[in-house]
Amino acid sequence: MTSDGHTGLIYFIKVVELRNFSKAGRALGKSPSTVHRVCTGIEKQLGHELFTSKRPTLELTEFGKTYYRYCCTVLDLLNEFEAEIKSTDLGFIPIGYSYPASWQSISRFFSYMKALNSGFTSKVTTGDPQALAVKLRDGRIDFAILPHNISSPDIKLIKIFSHCIWGCVLPEGIPTAQTSAVTAHDIDGMPVLLPSVSVVTEVFKRWIGPDVSPSRINYFDCTQTMAGMVSEGYGVGFAPVAEKKFIESMGFKMLNLFPGIETTLFVFSRPREKLRPVSQMLYDIISSDETQMF
Repeated sequence: MTSDGHTGLIYFIKVVELRNFSKAGRALGKSPSTVHRVCTGIEKQLGHELFTSKRPTLELTEFGKTYYRYCCTVLDLLNEFEAEIKSTDLGFIPIGYSYPASWQSISRFFSYMKALNSGFTSKVTTGDPQALAVKLRDGRIDFAILPHNISSPDIKLIKIFSHCIWGCVLPEGIPTAQTSAVTAHDIDGMPVLLPSVSVVTEVFKRWIGPDVSPSRINYFDCTQTMAGMVSEGYGVGFAPVAEKKFIESMGFKMLNLFPGIETTLFVFSRPREKLRPVSQMLYDIISSDETQMF
């Protein structure tokens, strides 16, 4: 299984392993300048330096060490999926998902794939809902897991499911981190960090209600950035519980919310007659399941 956007992750890990851009370039079959440019692009996107300026042997910054652990976690997840889903000649299933759908949601989607009792090739990509809807219409993906409904004659809604995917990220040392769950009143008057996605802000404001007022709301574009902001005292963070293992590996505490924030996700496909053969089989399995949760 492959995924668009993982090239930078692979390049970065190889640089860390070999501690040198030239050696990493030779190992990857790329020029050192290409590998350096990719890693520099990651730094610009994250807003943090990954390496110190020591030459010729590169050393990771503290943020770089945290990001490296995250990258290794992502690759471990990919390897787990690859071990479960073998590639054969049966067919090819391209799938897309959009935040806040997460690996937790994707793994549940794969439970339907296992019901095929056969191997196949799959490809998982991420993107914003509008871009994935375009990919559905033009056939670049067969299925999409999105955070809201889409009305289109070229796209079919085949499944709606709900589950509580959000947790609160706190420093280990504060009193709230010693409780079993976080309530809206626990964060009253505290600064809060939210993913920079409008649907998440809407859900969060419904959860806290009119009587709770965070001192401010800051936004982040990736979990690594949120973790850094929590460690610097900029607030408590909210992130999918699927990222709990990674977050707690950095020394933070992730607690469930009470009551939980139930998130509704929608599974769409192209019309059945336009699907690839193995995707038609998967379509039939999903549409015949009457449960509302994976």
